[in-house]
Amino acid sequence: MSTDPQTLGLAHHAAAFPDKPAVVLGKTTLTYGALNARVNRLAHALRRAGVAPGDALAAVLPNGFEWFELLNAAGKIGARIVPVGYRLKGPEIAYMVSDSRAKLIVGAPELRAEIERALEELRSCDTALWVTGDGAPGSGRSYEAQLAAEPAVELEGGFIGSGFNVLIYTSGTTGRPKGIERAADPATAHLTLASIADVWNFTASDVHLVTGPLYHTGPSSYAQLHLLIGATVVMLPHFDAAQALQLIERHSVTNSFMVPTHFSRILQLSDAERRRYDLSSLRRILHSAAPCPVPVKRGITEVFPPGVVTEFYGASESAFTMITAEEWLKKPGSVGRPWPMHEVRILDEDGKTCAPGEIGLIH
Repeated sequence: MSTDPQTLGLAHHAAAFPDKPAVVLGKTTLTYGALNARVNRLAHALRRAGVAPGDALAAVLPNGFEWFELLNAAGKIGARIVPVGYRLKGPEIAYMVSDSRAKLIVGAPELRAEIERALEELRSCDTALWVTGDGAPGSGRSYEAQLAAEPAVELEGGFIGSGFNVLIYTSGTTGRPKGIERAADPATAHLTLASIADVWNFTASDVHLVTGPLYHTGPSSYAQLHLLIGATVVMLPHFDAAQALQLIERHSVTNSFMVPTHFSRILQLSDAERRRYDLSSLRRILHSAAPCPVPVKRGITEVFPPGVVTEFYGASESAFTMITAEEWLKKPGSVGRPWPMHEVRILDEDGKTCAPGEIGLIH
């Protein structure tokens, strides 16, 4: 690993460059010093509320600063975050909270109605609710009040926080959603995420654009990866193709994680609209999560600078394959070669290696 483990995490960055922008949303910027102070206050508040290593906390939040505060505060404690889609209804929220045994829900005020419906179904449990924002009337305690009551000093005996402290629920296409937990030691999980940064050559000088909802693994993991190494994260509250290109120019964005739907929406803009923006700062656009139609892939490689678009495949299961734009143009439809230090085989039902052209399972 080329990244020095001693230079990872919010505490290091807050001490080394407290005034550097950490997270940007609209006209508001949270520096590393300010972000780490809020994370520390939240970590103390969570510990005071009885949250312990291994406990689950449900996050029902749109894209915002609170997501990174909660993820990193829980990480410093060794607790897990359960990302809950903010478009889910009360019974769906209740199921995930109950199944994960979440001790606490942190939710946005505009989502309070569905969260309260979930709490009605969870009368027999002790799950608490902290509400972000201005603390509008209703059930739950004020998130900001919890932070204000705590010190901004580092948590004694805390961890760095990695972004791997997430309990992910599947889409439930074959029944109820299933919680999938990455087995990670809270003391060393940050090194795994840092190793991914090394694969993509990300550094503290990068500026990363968040284009998708943070309750999804890809947008959340890549944003947290950049905070771990001391880069700057710029957020879109929700995806808008023209606004995404505008932010790339305004903030000299160097990389982003996108999905094929984002590419399609960018391609729906007129040529004149796309040419309005200077995209030359981009070094890498990663994409995954769904098959990308060949015409869309060809089109988007012409929008972004040459060689920028890179696809990876199988990251939820392990860290399978990657393919550059140059390689893909030579072999459209391919998902590339194995990641460094990984081996891929295609095996039949008896565990024997398939011959070229034969259908089997990826191992």
